[in-house]
Amino acid sequence: MSNFVFCFISFIYVLNFDGYTIVETFIHYSNLINIGLGLFSIHPIYMSLFCGISILMLIYLIKDNANKNNIIYILLIIFFSVVIAVLMRKGSIIYLFITLGYLLFKLFNFKKTIVGLFVILLITVLSIQFLPKYKNYNRFLEIVNNSTINNPNSSTSIRTNIYNCSIEKILESPLIGYGVGNTQDQLNPCYIEKGIDLSTKTYNTHNQYFSILMTVGVVGLMIYLFGVYKIYKIFTKQKNYIGISLLLFFLLNFSTENLIERENGMLLYSFFISTFLFYKEEKSLSYKAL
Repeated sequence: MSNFVFCFISFIYVLNFDGYTIVETFIHYSNLINIGLGLFSIHPIYMSLFCGISILMLIYLIKDNANKNNIIYILLIIFFSVVIAVLMRKGSIIYLFITLGYLLFKLFNFKKTIVGLFVILLITVLSIQFLPKYKNYNRFLEIVNNSTINNPNSSTSIRTNIYNCSIEKILESPLIGYGVGNTQDQLNPCYIEKGIDLSTKTYNTHNQYFSILMTVGVVGLMIYLFGVYKIYKIFTKQKNYIGISLLLFFLLNFSTENLIERENGMLLYSFFISTFLFYKEEKSLSYKAL
């Protein structure tokens, strides 16, 4: 509900920003929530993450509450599906549907899984196709359009060069990395060499795993992944499918974003993983105490 309130109020705020029409609001919404909301500003990728988690939680609530409030939950799922379409962050949307497929399959039978996934996908695709977009540009075309991929200013082309630089630097110091705070100094010269414009902003690795490798090397990454494995084992033992889904959603997003190096990502990740990791254990301990 907090995400719904934020999306609704921020849309109304943007609608009244400089006399925008509804069409202009749809076009500029993803940019203005990033730069025009003051202390409440949030990057579209992180807003997509918030909305994705909301959809996963709503699916869980539909299963957990039988028919109680299901109409409200379904309407909220439709709402958030439209929001992520307006934000149009490719990776976040793709990872959400992978995670949704897993969660639906674990909570419902095969037929309901296919139907649920198809309906949410259809709403999102239709929203991406027909709602007004900035310069009428569909960001998903970058994946299949060769001319767009070869454009050095496209997000896909920039990320490709970022990943090439990251891999080059990782291979130069694979075991222990470069240390905390030293990765950007290693990356920037490589970016300049590959023609990435750094005049307005710098770029991190845009991959959490690459970032860990550059910071603390293979040793550090193995320690982190061991911790993730332990969390997965606990969730599996508890049959905590919503916990596994949230963990999967975060881990997939790690492949295209340094999520836990920003406050929005770190707070979200630590809060939800901790909540589902310790909830049942605390509940069982309280029963023992009684």
